[in-house]
Amino acid sequence: MASPVVLVVDDEALIRMLIIETLRDAGFDVLEAEDASSALEVLRRTPDVALLCTDVRMPGDLDGVDLALRVAAWRPDVRLMIISASNPGDARLSGVTFLAKPFPTRRLAELALGQLAAPPQRRSDQTASRPEEPRCLGAAAHGGSFASPRTDKASAAMPDASAMTP
Repeated sequence: MASPVVLVVDDEALIRMLIIETLRDAGFDVLEAEDASSALEVLRRTPDVALLCTDVRMPGDLDGVDLALRVAAWRPDVRLMIISASNPGDARLSGVTFLAKPFPTRRLAELALGQLAAPPQRRSDQTASRPEEPRCLGAAAHGGSFASPRTDKASAAMPDASAMTP
């Protein structure tokens, strides 16, 4: 049986490498992208991606929230996890797992395994028909810019960066 495929999207190379190493050690096959546009291209080429782990703030026309919303509409089979220092607090992301940076690597592995073990959740934005592939548009495609991210209380309680090592 093949290992589940995870796509990691983060513009910070060292953090992306840490996430990739943690997920590989947990038994996942891992693909990577440094921005949302590249991630969409990977998803077009790789139908067996089971989980998307994305940062929120990234360069380019799309941020991690844009990416998660597009993937939720286009590929409802892909589970979603946002890994960021700030919780976007966007109601459209209900049902999406959030992990605050910095994080213990064991927690990342636990959440990823849990995401794939749980039955799929029907997201409120899913429709009966599968939408066409997303085009790379900015936040304006979602009715304007997003509200400024709020600080999640869990972020303040998370350990310092030294806890990000196994």
